[in-house]
Amino acid sequence: MRSPGTDCFFFGSLREKDLLAQVLGRPIANDELRPASLPGFCARRVKGASYPGLRRAVGGKVPGVLFRPRAPAEISRLCWYEGSTAYRLSRIRVCDDAGRYRLALAFRPGRLCLTGVPWHIAHWRRQGKRAMLARIPRWMAGWRADRRRGR
Repeated sequence: MRSPGTDCFFFGSLREKDLLAQVLGRPIANDELRPASLPGFCARRVKGASYPGLRRAVGGKVPGVLFRPRAPAEISRLCWYEGSTAYRLSRIRVCDDAGRYRLALAFRPGRLCLTGVPWHIAHWRRQGKRAMLARIPRWMAGWRADRRRGR
């Protein structure tokens, strides 16, 4: 059962159920990630990184998933994972798997420099996922420490 609220559209590493579970600190049920796409954009690699950013592209379409956070703390954890200046949370219009358009929140590039290199989840799974999964526990420990300080 989905909670009331706003869906998030994930087009990069957060599409991965095991990675999202580490970020949120809870298991993710299969029905919590629903196929969707973002028309009018393409995913490009961030300069010097293995992860993507969104760029407007006529005729483009970025595959991804919709996810509905259960509580405000989950949005806070997602923002921590994405970084305070790397990405900014904004509303976008996505297409769900039934072909309906809806507004969703997405992390769009903030101070990131995108390359012209297309980003594909299959390539990232082979080249970057293992290292990312290994870094998440330490990175998310900073969120917990930050929350204890009242920030």
